[in-house]
Amino acid sequence: MSLFKKILLKWSPSSKKELEVLENWKSDYVNQIKSLEELHTNQSMMEKYHAYKEVDKEKAWSVLQAKINKTKTLDTQVRVFGINPWQWAAVFTLLVVSLLVFRSFTNNVEKTEYISTLSQKNIMLDDKSLVTLDLNSVLVKNDFRNTELKGRAFFEISKNPSHPFIIKTSNAEIKVLGTSFFVTAKQEFTEITVVEGRVSVSTLFGSKILEAGNRLMIDYRQMTEKKSKDAYILDWRNNFLTFNNVELLEVLNEVALFYNVELVLPDPVPETSCLIRTKFEKTKLENVLSELSLIANFSYTFQNNKVIIEKMKC
Repeated sequence: MSLFKKILLKWSPSSKKELEVLENWKSDYVNQIKSLEELHTNQSMMEKYHAYKEVDKEKAWSVLQAKINKTKTLDTQVRVFGINPWQWAAVFTLLVVSLLVFRSFTNNVEKTEYISTLSQKNIMLDDKSLVTLDLNSVLVKNDFRNTELKGRAFFEISKNPSHPFIIKTSNAEIKVLGTSFFVTAKQEFTEITVVEGRVSVSTLFGSKILEAGNRLMIDYRQMTEKKSKDAYILDWRNNFLTFNNVELLEVLNEVALFYNVELVLPDPVPETSCLIRTKFEKTKLENVLSELSLIANFSYTFQNNKVIIEKMKC
């Protein structure tokens, strides 16, 4: 029971005026109670405020900042390592394609290819070196004084001590500073004959310095050097062949190379002692083979661009 009701039970107002006084007092009482409650609330808030002032604010901010930094680090890791496999594949593919395009562009800019099919071709390179490219031959210029040869060519190299001239074949690398020489470059063998100066040759069998007048033959078995006593090798540029006491097998190999045919010898290859001394000037292959077979006493057949030697008795 409220205080106001207790007062009414104990004291009943006898007049209207007393009742008004009592009502006014009740109103004041209620307002005072509200004031006390507000004061109590404000006091509680002040106590919390004082408690807040006692907190170490710098320490609290340090802890909060550490949490923020940790969150950023984790977010960065998620963004870097959270790439799915397809995204990684796309990045890798883009890098590979870019590299291939760059290499293709570089190769297209640097390489120049000279091809001689039906006739010989005379070439002057950018370093003033002269090359006579035989028919059915290919010379590729990779960059300054760096080439590759398939077929046969005669080189007259301009002197440049700071930049050696390089020729690559299937099984050798030829390096010169300034000289003239012949190179025959087939898949099965490489042959170098030096006319003037010196030539350095590197192969799987080692390196060799070749002097003027010497010839070097490299195949899949060995590297052989010998004196170039015959004059026939100088004649292919003029479209005729001269053999001066040259072994039969060597003559047959030279004829096959000159006419761009494949030579098939008996297996095993017989030892021969025949030395050939003859000359062919703008002669058809059939006539050359016919004359040689009479001189050296062998038989042959010609089919599918192959010269098949049979029954060598020389």
